[in-house]
Amino acid sequence: MASFMSARATLNNEPVVVYYHGDMTRDFTFIDYLIKAVRFVTDAVPSNSVASSCEGDSPSQVAPFRVVNIGNSEPVQLTAFI
Repeated sequence: MASFMSARATLNNEPVVVYYHGDMTRDFTFIDYLIKAVRFVTDAVPSNSVASSCEGDSPSQVAPFRVVNIGNSEPVQLTAFI
């Protein structure tokens, strides 16, 4: 929401509202990358394997599906973004 609120305020020549002194960070990702990632994972058929592919990943025979983080993994401080 920070991007929309900042853009709206800027376009309307209003001050940008900053919460918590702008000390928070957000992980911004281009929408094109998100679309490609979603298309990629929806085409992948999940295996019923219980083998873990990365730390914290624990698929099971009951629920062989995973949550996939398709974010940028490079957080940006809100004040830098604004």
